[in-house]
Amino acid sequence: MNFNFKEILGDLILRQNIDTGDYFGVFCDSRRVKENSVFVAVRGTVSDGHNYINQALSSGAKAVIAEELPENIPGVEVKDSSMACALLYRHFYGCPDKELALFGVTGTNGKTTSAYLIEHILSYCGVPCGLLSTIECRLGKNREKSNSTTPGSESLYSSFRKVNDAGLKACAFELSSHALHQNRAGGIRLRGAVLTNITRDHLDYHGTVENYFQAKKRAFTRLLDPDNGVAVINVDDPGGERMARELAGICRLLTFGTTPAADWQITDFESSIENASFVLKNYQKELKITTSLFGRHNIENLAGVILLCLDFGLPEEKVLEAVSDSIHIPGRLERYVDSDGVFYFIDYAHTPDALERVLSTLRNDVRGRLFSVFGAGGNRDRGKRPEMGRAAAKHADVIIITNDNPRDENPQDIINEIISGIPENKEYIVIPDRKEAIRYAASHSKNSDVVLISGKGHEDYQEIAGVRYDFSDAAELGKILEELNK
Repeated sequence: MNFNFKEILGDLILRQNIDTGDYFGVFCDSRRVKENSVFVAVRGTVSDGHNYINQALSSGAKAVIAEELPENIPGVEVKDSSMACALLYRHFYGCPDKELALFGVTGTNGKTTSAYLIEHILSYCGVPCGLLSTIECRLGKNREKSNSTTPGSESLYSSFRKVNDAGLKACAFELSSHALHQNRAGGIRLRGAVLTNITRDHLDYHGTVENYFQAKKRAFTRLLDPDNGVAVINVDDPGGERMARELAGICRLLTFGTTPAADWQITDFESSIENASFVLKNYQKELKITTSLFGRHNIENLAGVILLCLDFGLPEEKVLEAVSDSIHIPGRLERYVDSDGVFYFIDYAHTPDALERVLSTLRNDVRGRLFSVFGAGGNRDRGKRPEMGRAAAKHADVIIITNDNPRDENPQDIINEIISGIPENKEYIVIPDRKEAIRYAASHSKNSDVVLISGKGHEDYQEIAGVRYDFSDAAELGKILEELNK
């Protein structure tokens, strides 16, 4: 493929000592470099691609893109090699995003649910839509298991190409803070972007909440189409309220929330364990909405997505039909009921805010006791562990602390940090083996009780001491209930 670096990289270029030419491919991993390809030296969190320039050249790289390009090395010196990498992959895959209406979702919680809802509504309304999510990638008739919330630049643009080639007209996808900070989606133009909320997460990577906020902000300041893009923001959330204030006058905004100050206000909210209804209104009209989803957090997710879809021009009547249809999102408040009348919910909630939201939602409708089975991931932000303990203590009647994905950490250390957030007068049970923790909850719950198994959701593995073992909360729960009901 012919690469004209001046056209592709534009203002990123600081110095260039190679002409336009044909290249086999683009690589940011020196181990994958092939003859007549471009190697992009990207500074990562673990290693720096600039240390592997010679290795890439010896493997056949014809040009090097780097922030510090050594003298006499053919290539281009740029301000930001991660952005350059994304732009080169975009060009390599034929700029597939140009022919798609792209909708991004960012926020601490609710990204996956919102992305699924966008895909569901657009497809229901006759706009075939692809999906790139934490759980899976839906690329027309093909479905692929996802390895990350937002894939790297190569996979991202490759996926957009598959969506385009499948004849789809739009794509909904999640934008993680890591991806935004690393410019993985550099070059795209979003038709719309939703901010669900901003609460504590990924401080092991970003360092501070402020850095985390600024990473999220990039979705609107760098990726939103300046001509027709819209930012849809939940202003009930303090982070969202701040984001809306800072974006005022910079991009087109639609705000929503229960506050009358929002462009669209959520009112008349009613929810049970089985469904929910609410009204979404502005000064001109009221939309009466019913849905199989439930809980305030899902109402907020749904409100943002509805506004995004209406702004895109979808018929109001069809949008409301779509959201009243049955919607299944794996590992997001997945509901199971056993023969004894116990309700079980499996949810991905793995942050203090998410756990708080889900438990408070269930608390409102529990006639019996509320069980909370949860842990916290290893090699991640340790500060959220006691906060998760506090959230469980605030709402749950029975707290069962277990392993999540301890990864390379000592599981007991993680458990101890969770316990540190639980008040001394609150009882809890520690069962490190996750399967046995689920079994304990199932065997000790009775009619009208509710059991929340959280933290892993759709995941089908458990990572312990660097090894991934097959493990699914849903599958294990099914086996246990079958054994208990014999």
